[in-house]
Amino acid sequence: MEAAEWYRLRNDRTNRIDDILLDSNAKVISVIVRKYSTLSDQAMAICTANILSRWCRRVSFYISEDIPCLFNNWKGMKLHEVIMEIMNSSDPYGEFSIKSKNDIVETDLSISIGSTTKDNEFWINSEGWVAGFGFGPTQNEIGTKSDDINIIGAIYASSVINAAAFSSYIYESKPEPFDRWISLLDFETSSQHQELKNPIVNNALNIGKIWQIGAGAVGSSFDFILSLFPVSGSIEIIDFDKVEIPNTSSSLIFTAKHAKTKTSKVEACNEALRFNNNLLVQLNPDMDYSQFMREIDLEAKYPDLILCFANEKNIWSTIQHNEPPIVLHATTSNNWGVNFGRHIPFEEWCIVCRFGIKDYEHIPVCSTSSEVGKDKQEEKLGILPFLSPIAAVLVFSEVLKLSMRETLDSPMDKNFIQLSMKNVDSSSPHSFFRKPKVNCSICSEQNESSYYTGYKKSKYYL
Repeated sequence: MEAAEWYRLRNDRTNRIDDILLDSNAKVISVIVRKYSTLSDQAMAICTANILSRWCRRVSFYISEDIPCLFNNWKGMKLHEVIMEIMNSSDPYGEFSIKSKNDIVETDLSISIGSTTKDNEFWINSEGWVAGFGFGPTQNEIGTKSDDINIIGAIYASSVINAAAFSSYIYESKPEPFDRWISLLDFETSSQHQELKNPIVNNALNIGKIWQIGAGAVGSSFDFILSLFPVSGSIEIIDFDKVEIPNTSSSLIFTAKHAKTKTSKVEACNEALRFNNNLLVQLNPDMDYSQFMREIDLEAKYPDLILCFANEKNIWSTIQHNEPPIVLHATTSNNWGVNFGRHIPFEEWCIVCRFGIKDYEHIPVCSTSSEVGKDKQEEKLGILPFLSPIAAVLVFSEVLKLSMRETLDSPMDKNFIQLSMKNVDSSSPHSFFRKPKVNCSICSEQNESSYYTGYKKSKYYL
C-alpha cells in the first residue's frame, strides 16, 4: 500500500470531524524529554509518543539514549528504543527520529516532558493521580517524587496535551500561556498541585474479576493502561471485530501490522496484557455479548465488575436484562467530548437509563462507532485520536477507586462525568450524580428480592 492511501484510510475518522483536515503537509512536532526517572515520567513520554504518532507524521524526540525503560513490557530496552518502536508500529510511513537534547532546534510545535522555562512550549508533568499541563513557563513544579505505581495522571496529561497540540496544529494558533493541575481522584483542580489529593496506590492491588465488553478504541486503550499496572485479578474480553486501518488512529494498541493481518481485536489486546503475570486474561473473539451470555455458566463466572465499551446489537439492554453488578462505561463524541458513567444496582441510573433501548436516529457515540441516519443506513462517525485514551483513563481511575474504596478518602458521590478537550486551557470536568429513572423500561422493574443474588458476592458489592 502506498503512503497516500495509508494516510487516507488512517485519517478518515479524524477528518470526519468538522473543520479537521490532516493532509500531506505535515508540520514537525518536537518532544523534549526533560524528566524520565520515575514510572510517571516514562509513562508520559511513552503515551505522548503513542498518541502523537497516530495523527502527526513528523515527530522528533530529544532524549538521552542511555535511559533504561522501567516498564516490564519493554524489559531490557532503552526508553528511546521503546518510543521509536511504538511510533514506527503505529505509522510505518512516519518520519520519526531520536535526537540529542544538545541539538534542539525550533519546530512548528514543541512539547516538554517535565517543566519548561520556554515561552513557546507545551509541557506536562504528573505524579500519581495528579496531572499537570500547560503552555509557556511552568509556574508550579513537582519536587521529590514517590515510587508510586500509579500512572493515571501521566496518561491523562499525555492525552490532554495531545489535544492542546492538535488544536494548535490544525487551527494554526498559538495559545495563551496557561498552567493547570487536576487530580483524577476527585477531579478537583488547582494552580498548586500540592493542594490536590494524591494517595499512594498499593502495588499489590487486586482488581477482581472483570468482564470487558468491547475491545475497540476505548477498550483497547484501557487494556494498554492495564498492561502498565502490576495489579492482579482477571479480565474476560468479548469482541467479535478485527482491526482495520482506520482503527489505528484512535487506539493505544492497534498497529499497522494488526490492520494488515486483520488481527482479532481481543488478540491484539492480549499481546499487551501478556506482560502482566499476575493478570489472568480470557479471550472471546468472534462473539458478541448476547452469544457470550448464552454460552456461559453465570453462577460460575458472574463478574465483580462489567466494563461496557461497545454499543452494537442492543448491548445496553442485554447487559441490564442480565442483572449485572456494577457497570462502568465511557463514550467519546464527535465534538471533542468524553463521557463517563457508573451504575451501582438500585442506587444509580443504569446503562439503559442513560442510553435507552429503542432504535435511536442518533446512537450515542462509542469511539469509532456508527450513526444510523433517517434512511437507516449506517454512517461512520469521526473520532479524535486523543479522546479514547482519556475515556479509558476515566474508567481505569474508577476501577482503582473501587478497588481501594475501603482505605481511600474519596466519596463516591459522582457517577457521571463530562469533559471537553476543545479548550483544555480553560475547560474542567463536570461531574454529576444520576439516580435511576423512575420510568426506565428495565431497572425500574428490578429489585433486590428478584435480582440475581450473585451480585452481593462480588468484590465491589457496596
